Amino acid sequence: MKMIYTSEDRFMVWNVKNTLELAGYDCHIRNEFSAGGAGDIAPIETWPEVWIDNEAQFEAAKSYLKTTVLKPASSGHDWVCKQCGEINSSSFELCWSCGHDAKTN
Repeated sequence: MKMIYTSEDRFMVWNVKNTLELAGYDCHIRNEFSAGGAGDIAPIETWPEVWIDNEAQFEAAKSYLKTTVLKPASSGHDWVCKQCGEINSSSFELCWSCGHDAKTN
């Protein structure tokens, strides 16, 4: 068994697990109920984790995960806000700094 993904976002962890299972990869979640231990142990140690059961599937599952669930939101170009001059990622529709709309940029 090998860990393939972890996050503090439980919904994302379950999404990764379900996506991998639908693609035919055997996996399970560890630390599903460990959030109550935060404070006694480091919070990052309580994050739920997705583990691949068959290590022979790990590299293929990792590649699949990168091209489906974890792919960048957009392959466009960063843009500069005309209102405040802030550089924004192509995935933003509004300037993160001032809220100016990218479409009117």
